[in-house]
Amino acid sequence: INFDNSTVIQTIGKLLAKYGEWGSVVIDEQGNVIENSEYACATKTLQMDLVVYKMENSLVKEFLEIMRKDYGEYKYENLGIKPYNQTHCQMHRLSNTNNPNCSSTYEHLVLPNLKKSQRLIDFGAGEQAYIKLLQSKKSTIGLRIPDNNIALDIVKALGNPILSASLPGEMVEEYTDPDLIYENFENLVDIVIDGGIGGMIPSTIIDCTTDDYELVRQGKGLWEFE
Repeated sequence: INFDNSTVIQTIGKLLAKYGEWGSVVIDEQGNVIENSEYACATKTLQMDLVVYKMENSLVKEFLEIMRKDYGEYKYENLGIKPYNQTHCQMHRLSNTNNPNCSSTYEHLVLPNLKKSQRLIDFGAGEQAYIKLLQSKKSTIGLRIPDNNIALDIVKALGNPILSASLPGEMVEEYTDPDLIYENFENLVDIVIDGGIGGMIPSTIIDCTTDDYELVRQGKGLWEFE
């Protein structure tokens, strides 16, 4: 594992801290990581579980050749729009049931096998059609019970839950360091409470939508269920 690419590892760590485990790595028969080593580094740093796919040594060379091929370049000059504005160029994936532009990856691999306890990241190809479809079927809410006396005291004083959102930031310090949080948001919020440096270990997630509660993500909180 190569820890040299610290910027990428830190960004992946931010995604892991916010969304939980979502990726995987490929190793050879000796256990060497041959694909997604940065993801492996980030999970090791955060002490998270890692999904590993083992490949026969005889297939490694061909696999790497395929993965290292030039992806190509998007060009939109003929459409008269900026290259970064891809929304207007993406295909309508789910406009009708016989749509030839449907994603074979989603139709044959993701949708039939995706479990409620699993997570995925969609980077927006196809106008986010499939990710929006999955989100539309979601009818649950997330209830967080933090191990934080400040938050618990506020809830107790108010007598009702608090509606919250994740704090944006490119660097870990931007959502863990109270001084930096104040510097970035002092003109956008009424108060910033300094409770000390925050942690990066994500919370434990329990699916309570069925009688048999399911551990979705093991994080900082201990989980015991009989």
